[in-house]
Amino acid sequence: MFTIFYAASITVSCLLLLILTLVKTPSGLSLFTEVLLEAIKFPSFWIFNLFPFLIYKLIASFIKDYKKYGLLKLLKNILLKIGLPIFLLIIVFHGLKKYRTTERFEPSLGYSKINTDLTSKDSSTTIKKQKGIHVFDIEDDIKDLQILSSKNFSWITLSPFIGQIKYNMPELNVFTAKDVENIKPKYASIKKEADKYGIKIMLKPHIWLLKSNDGKFRADIEMKNNEDWEEWFSSYKKTIKNYALLAETLKIDQFCIGTELEKTIQIRPDDWFILISEIKEIYSGQITYAANWNNEYEIVPFWKELDFIGIQAYFPLRSDKDDLDLKSLESKWKIYSNKLEQFSEKEGKPILFTELGYRSIKGSSIRPWRWNEFGDYFRKISKKEQYLAYQAFFNVIWDKEWFQGVHIWEWQANRNSSGNNTSFTIENKPVLDLVSQIFKQ
Repeated sequence: MFTIFYAASITVSCLLLLILTLVKTPSGLSLFTEVLLEAIKFPSFWIFNLFPFLIYKLIASFIKDYKKYGLLKLLKNILLKIGLPIFLLIIVFHGLKKYRTTERFEPSLGYSKINTDLTSKDSSTTIKKQKGIHVFDIEDDIKDLQILSSKNFSWITLSPFIGQIKYNMPELNVFTAKDVENIKPKYASIKKEADKYGIKIMLKPHIWLLKSNDGKFRADIEMKNNEDWEEWFSSYKKTIKNYALLAETLKIDQFCIGTELEKTIQIRPDDWFILISEIKEIYSGQITYAANWNNEYEIVPFWKELDFIGIQAYFPLRSDKDDLDLKSLESKWKIYSNKLEQFSEKEGKPILFTELGYRSIKGSSIRPWRWNEFGDYFRKISKKEQYLAYQAFFNVIWDKEWFQGVHIWEWQANRNSSGNNTSFTIENKPVLDLVSQIFKQ
């Protein structure tokens, strides 16, 4: 019976593979090849594919044991083949959990000293800094806005994603006028609740590459020919202008016209100037662009057309060889601070950190931009490193007159995070109290 079931499963799978092989994608590869190239990168792919076979072999061995040795031998084998592995997995799981949370960090024991002199040296110059955070799934639990308000956040950032197939292919998921009408009620409810707590909103669309197995990301977007460039910009303009229309309709306070699209700016700057002028005809609020920290902000030619210089501030604060030390982290920020101040003076615009974030994991201050990877599940959680990286930022940057504010990455609504994770979120981690303390001033 099980043999027949397994054979039928294999037959159906083969038919599906045949269909997927015949269907071609825009890249010229079969759909099967595209899916396979993406899937094999993840360990879960191998586990998922081996699991049915292992279950089949296990059940077959139980049937064989029962027929040959009887019920008692079967029960012993079940205990040995299922019970013992589960018991060992539980031990390993709890051991790994204990290993990852061995760090003992109490900010009150010497790490809570902050620079409390955060007022401008020139009392005639008052800049109301943006105290923001990127929020996700907020529509599922709007009550999180009350929590953020109690922690002294005055801004939230909403980041809808725009799907694009590949960095060198012009097809992207256009956000249409119909989409504006469909999504408006959701955003209107968020705006209404935010207004209740005096929280302002920045709308900041991101392009998300659906196929990035070649190591490329949105900063690498570059078309193969002029025709593809025209198609890409046409789609992007339609999408971003419709988001601008949504922002204007709902009186959203600030709009970000693009995020980390370095190559498109280098190669087609004129298209960006046109886009900015068209957005200004639609949207009357504050406008910025989110440039990558790694020199992109220095090559953007249109800062004078915007209200702020926006920077994705994932500046590295130490090398692999450096020890984790608050003064060392501050020294690195001082170097960046001097450079940023000069750039702000040159462009005649204040600087807004459109993103800043550190994960609660060892090494987060070395490569702050790094996302979670499978191997991180076996690395130690470090709330201390996350805390010190933020503290160094606040101590050095926050009170600068050229600095407009920050939009922290990130807050996951309705997740009820315990804080024992290696992600960017600051929920239920010591750094949340630090941020709240600074933002209160």
